Amino acid sequence: MRARTSVVGALLLVLVVAGALVWRPWGGDAPADETEASRPTVSLGLEASARVESIQRAGSLDELVEAAGDTAEAAAWARRTWAAMQALDVREVALRYVRGADGELGSDGTMRAAVDVAWTPGPRSGLPSRETWSTQVALTIRPVGDGVAVEGAAQDRGPIPLWLAGDLAVDRSGGVTTVAVDGGAPTLDVRRWTRTAAREVRGLATARQQLVVVVPPDAATAAALVGQEPDAIAQVAGATTTLDASEEAGGPTAVVVNPEAFAPMDDRAAQVVMTHEAVHVVTGAATSVAEPWVVEGFADWVALRDDTAPLDVSAGQGLEAVRADGAPAALPSSDDFSSAAHGLGATYELAWLVFRVLDERHDDAAIERFYRACLGGAGVDAALRSELGTTTERLTRDWRSFLTQAARTR
Repeated sequence: MRARTSVVGALLLVLVVAGALVWRPWGGDAPADETEASRPTVSLGLEASARVESIQRAGSLDELVEAAGDTAEAAAWARRTWAAMQALDVREVALRYVRGADGELGSDGTMRAAVDVAWTPGPRSGLPSRETWSTQVALTIRPVGDGVAVEGAAQDRGPIPLWLAGDLAVDRSGGVTTVAVDGGAPTLDVRRWTRTAAREVRGLATARQQLVVVVPPDAATAAALVGQEPDAIAQVAGATTTLDASEEAGGPTAVVVNPEAFAPMDDRAAQVVMTHEAVHVVTGAATSVAEPWVVEGFADWVALRDDTAPLDVSAGQGLEAVRADGAPAALPSSDDFSSAAHGLGATYELAWLVFRVLDERHDDAAIERFYRACLGGAGVDAALRSELGTTTERLTRDWRSFLTQAARTR
């Protein structure tokens, strides 16, 4: 599945305090005309902004620990964050304090502050070495004496940067970078599945980026990494997404595993899912505007190309839907691929069966040309005509006939 997250807006540059006063974080001192009532809030905001700026400048573990503030929790957060940055080969971090640290304290004595974060992956990360888009995180701020300490980070708007998600363990082998967050999912054989997937999609690779797979410990962390709510990915075993919500080609793309959806799968199904997601990565599909049925159906066609399971196993949900309601009148729509849509599994299978129909009439090279034409921005009908000599209407008719016949055969 491609996870398309909403684009984070332009960088917010101001903090509004005391109703009318505006303070720019990089602008130096607070306004001279602030009232007595606003002064404590502005002071706390200034302290938080200064703390964030110090964190950005930190060039060593000791400097980051000092920059985070004078609490044991802040020191622990700094050590974990520094270790994650080194493991992932994070080269540059840009932080911009946006707002917060000016409200009421929570029951635990902390408050949240919104901070825009951008970062540059280094060569060893497996990701493109260019600055990411900015995404907003919520820092946990604790007032300490006349200052503040930073004790944690959580998702706010958009995906949380990978190196702020928790403890990272990075494995670079078999042509794949696998990143386990907070221990990952040790019961899942993700490394083997990813290495097999890398071999299976090698001939398709056009993106410069290698296959990067992120394995969080639970669905909540997976959702934070793709900038979604947990309910939005409940049906999704793996999501291929840019880690910064960017929509430009060449963004930092990775497969984020949802371990709770992977866990019930047998080995065959897990391998199909991983190869499917690998197709998205190496062909640059995560930022494509192509029709979802083309992107998802092609990925399954590659993943299942050598599969020997009966059709009732590979497409059981889709064929059952056809038996119950008849063949769909049209090819799967974008709405059908909504992560909250009922029968999402059946939709994926029906998209794959479109490519099964194409496979009966065209060679692999022609099908791949059709797929790449769609990725490149061509409309489905134009790509069908130019690369396969057919039309959407004819393909739909052939597909419906195939589904009807396949649903009758058990």
